[in-house]
Amino acid sequence: NLAVLLKKQGRLQEAEVLYRRALTLFQQLYGEDHPGVAGSLNNLAGVLKHQGNLHEALPLYRQSLALRERVVGAAHPDTEASLGNLASLLREMGTFVEVPALIRRQIAIMEGYREQDSSKVLATYQSLATVLQEMGNASEAKEVLVKLVKAVDKPVPRGEVNEQALATRDSLYNLMSEQGMLEELERLVRGWLAADKKTHSEFHEASIRDMNMLALLLHRQGREEEATRVMQRALQATKKAKGNTHPMLADMLISLAD
Repeated sequence: NLAVLLKKQGRLQEAEVLYRRALTLFQQLYGEDHPGVAGSLNNLAGVLKHQGNLHEALPLYRQSLALRERVVGAAHPDTEASLGNLASLLREMGTFVEVPALIRRQIAIMEGYREQDSSKVLATYQSLATVLQEMGNASEAKEVLVKLVKAVDKPVPRGEVNEQALATRDSLYNLMSEQGMLEELERLVRGWLAADKKTHSEFHEASIRDMNMLALLLHRQGREEEATRVMQRALQATKKAKGNTHPMLADMLISLAD
């Protein structure tokens, strides 16, 4: 507990000393195969990571993971935490090869003891998609984001905004747009727009964003007349919903001018 407090206070070297003492004590009392040893290895690795000693932290995280798999089981929440810590460290070190598999294992464990649409599960899916993008694996990243959009894109009361769904849609839109998947993306955006107009109205923030996305997609495909019509609809909807001085209007006017 004192080590945790010191770590929170930024007194990392003092915390490291206490974590090392705790590890030695657990090893002396219980031997090597004990959950307390695994926890101490994990804690020591964490404080080393915070000090920037990434290469020293790496074998400790690996030891902690292997020990937790052996002592508490491969599907235990502590094992899931170790998988996440190791994946995070490797990502910080720029060593991505193992990371997707580690995160997928982490998700599989979480889905066994958490609701599949819990915030932590969804955030971990987002991390997986981001890692895959960073590795240049756009097709797998797209599959993850499509699944994530379906998980978070749930109806909300009329007039309210599902910010998580909009952010996830943005991630998928940006990825597919960058990869030139324009026709497939257009079908997705038209589906989002139809659903949002049915659930809310054309003047809802989600519908306006859909129309803006659709207009940009049509422009990318050289369908200028269609793009202009859709952007004008988005512009009128924004004026009605938010007034004539909202910042969104400036962006839309620039897009319309272009």
